[in-house]
Amino acid sequence: MILFINTFITDKILPNSGTQPHRIWNREFLNQYSSFDTFKYSLASLAPIYNWKNVILKISLDEEYKPRQSELENFIKQEFHGKRLNIFWKRNELQSEWQESYDLLDDDLIWLNCNHDHICLDSNSDYLNLIVSKMRPEQDELISSYFTHWPESVAYLSDMHNPNNLIINEDYATMNKETCDSINIISKNLYKKWWFSVKLPSQCRFPRPDWSINMLSNFVSTPEQKQFIQFKEQARHFDAYYHMTRNQCPALNIPDGFFENNIKISVGNENRMDGYTWLNPSVTNYISAHPNGVDHKMIEQDIPLFWNKRISEIKRYEFDKNSAIENRLKSVINMLNLDYTTPYIFKHEIKEKILDVWKKVYTINS
Repeated sequence: MILFINTFITDKILPNSGTQPHRIWNREFLNQYSSFDTFKYSLASLAPIYNWKNVILKISLDEEYKPRQSELENFIKQEFHGKRLNIFWKRNELQSEWQESYDLLDDDLIWLNCNHDHICLDSNSDYLNLIVSKMRPEQDELISSYFTHWPESVAYLSDMHNPNNLIINEDYATMNKETCDSINIISKNLYKKWWFSVKLPSQCRFPRPDWSINMLSNFVSTPEQKQFIQFKEQARHFDAYYHMTRNQCPALNIPDGFFENNIKISVGNENRMDGYTWLNPSVTNYISAHPNGVDHKMIEQDIPLFWNKRISEIKRYEFDKNSAIENRLKSVINMLNLDYTTPYIFKHEIKEKILDVWKKVYTINS
């Protein structure tokens, strides 16, 4: 599979951005970061999550960040050491540029990301490898799978939805639905359908296929593709989601000491320790909801894969592991309740299938 990122790094806010007030609210008790550092954090999370066949990075830097291009390039080469890298210091914006990029695609599956701020949180690559293995037999078709916005994606399994051709398997589901969202694993043929099937208006910019002004779906008639619904969250939007509470699927901090390879973690303690990233699934609030809240409702087995090489210390406190796992899984179920006002209802057997996937990390490490 190819990692393909096409993005613009800027701290400017899009005019009339409806999500900006909620973003500010989501980060009320969290640290503030530049887009540059958030992008570096995102890249670091992506580097170890899959054995990428090819890494294509098309990056435009705003004027304030152009002097830091070499810094970013060195960081990329360090994080993706040993991988085949294609770095371009301009993102695609025209149909012709997307067409030129097609020649770089030497695999039939593409992790397409036109954002700078989605963070891979899984503790290992097992589930992503499983999803890719399920997609491979159909890689010549029009297929996709969201790798982020997990609560929205898995909500299609609730009683509130009735998607076409929904098939629920043991550890993933499939349905038919059209999308041009730029946060998907897509087949090379779907990419080709998007950018080669029609002549797009020359005056239109397409820095991402779901660019709000010139949405690709306004011009390209795409039959419903087969979407693979993941049962486990792979990545999360750094600033979380406007339609969820701060105690459901919270926005993220970058751990203190991350860029210095000096992350200090405390696991299972009842109160925050200065300088430590706090993990305890039994604490009521996340820090996004309360200044004394916990950073992550995790235990040690849940630590994101990309943190491992940067951890300098883990303080382990005595706690009931079974109770902690139960509370961790409750926090997963809480992410399924997508909307503030109307909790989404899932059949018991579907929730159990989802939880069985999340439980595997504890079985493997027991």
